[in-house]
Amino acid sequence: FLSRRGDTRGPSPALWGDLSKIEDDARFGKCIFQFDDFSQAVAVDNTTATLQGENVMYYCDNGVSIRGLDVSDLSEALGELQVAGNDADNDEGQIMFGTAKSHWISNSAGNTGATLFECRFKVASIGDNGVSVFVGLTGVTPVANALVDNSGAFIASGDFIGFRTLAADGDVLEYVFQAASQTVNTVGDAATLVADDYIKVGFKYDPNAVSSDAKIRAYVNGVHDSDLDVSTSDIDAATFPESVALQPALFTKVGTAAEVKVTLDWYASCQYADSAAAN
Repeated sequence: FLSRRGDTRGPSPALWGDLSKIEDDARFGKCIFQFDDFSQAVAVDNTTATLQGENVMYYCDNGVSIRGLDVSDLSEALGELQVAGNDADNDEGQIMFGTAKSHWISNSAGNTGATLFECRFKVASIGDNGVSVFVGLTGVTPVANALVDNSGAFIASGDFIGFRTLAADGDVLEYVFQAASQTVNTVGDAATLVADDYIKVGFKYDPNAVSSDAKIRAYVNGVHDSDLDVSTSDIDAATFPESVALQPALFTKVGTAAEVKVTLDWYASCQYADSAAAN
């Protein structure tokens, strides 16, 4: 990938390995692979109900839009999906990529294969009480208050694993997971965000990982961060969303009546059917 693009904007080789193999595996039914760079993105405006179409599900408050940009800055991205118009207190814009949940992390007997997720996104402002963001895998279908008013915390009944910012600390990107009706587990701080500056984050669950202490590895700007490793015992604990259906999503909620745009350059995800097929 890098030899074709000549930069590091795309999916990270350290996380994905041979993307052509994954694409071939998806073609022959060994895995599900999703990728979108939003060159022909969905457009949603003023929708206050959970709707589905164009292979996405979405929710946004009145005045909020989720749409592909008509013109992208090619020095930054080839296509971009942006949440905008979120200029009323607690305005939400949410999108789930796919209308059926097809990702599943399980360490139990007969476990699933590798689960991978990565995306590249940015926020226009990183001030406290500006915008709360979640990117990753979730079992929550887009719905009002999937992120809690005034804090950006997860809805208590939801399953999540991925990266988030909270209203109280807008420049800190946390790597977290939560099982429904359990306490959220903050693995650690993944990065300090910079306003209007893209960051690339992702993770890989490998059922065949040599070390049980690094069953899920997180990547920030294409580099594995060992401080964010998730172990077998972490996955088996009640606080982890193990053996539940998940799907890639972007959830946002502003903390005050001031617009903060959130832009997604691309996302990619993959679910293998069994451990023997892991890349």
